[in-house]
Amino acid sequence: MTDYLDRLPEPLRILGNSDDGEIQIIATDRGQSDATDSNLKTGIVFEDRWLMVVRDQVRFPDQHEGHYVRIVEKAQLNKVGGTVIVPVVDGCIVFVELYRHATRRWEWELPRGYQEPGLTPEQNAMKETQEEIGVAAVSVSEIGRVTPNTGLLSSEVVVFAAMLPSGCIEQMRGEHREAIRSVLAVPFEEVDRFIQQNVRCGFSLSAMYWTRASGIMD
Repeated sequence: MTDYLDRLPEPLRILGNSDDGEIQIIATDRGQSDATDSNLKTGIVFEDRWLMVVRDQVRFPDQHEGHYVRIVEKAQLNKVGGTVIVPVVDGCIVFVELYRHATRRWEWELPRGYQEPGLTPEQNAMKETQEEIGVAAVSVSEIGRVTPNTGLLSSEVVVFAAMLPSGCIEQMRGEHREAIRSVLAVPFEEVDRFIQQNVRCGFSLSAMYWTRASGIMD
């Protein structure tokens, strides 16, 4: 197996078999290539404290060869890439409005964040809830999992329902450091319309599916 694959989480090292209709990673003895043309380099072509951009040499089911890029979040080394939280209080779902660098605009979303090393997913969900809406959850429970973009991102995030203490809506505050300017508790009966008019985030939309499927809003 190539050296760079050894650095990835175990499920992401699977080579596959083009003869079985899969996209096969072509392992070589050279490990990560050192080609001078950046378009030809394979292996980990970019890395920082948060993620790795991996370019694999691959063979497709029709046996032609090429390259495929995938983004691996380093939190996955702890098996989970992050958490999405569905805060529930007094018949409402809590959303936050924050500025996203990638889209360069304000977005309404559910609270979420990277998986912090040393924390369990449950602990991470408690931490993110406290940080993003300023209220500690009474309890959190896993209701589903999401892989947000299977064509590029390898990460899997856990969706948690976070039960907040009754009567805490007036105490909720967004974290200024995280560019959160609003926290809004949306009544169950208004959630669908609110989502249709305001929410574009794929994490949040998927998490709301799991919320419906779990019966929390029944």
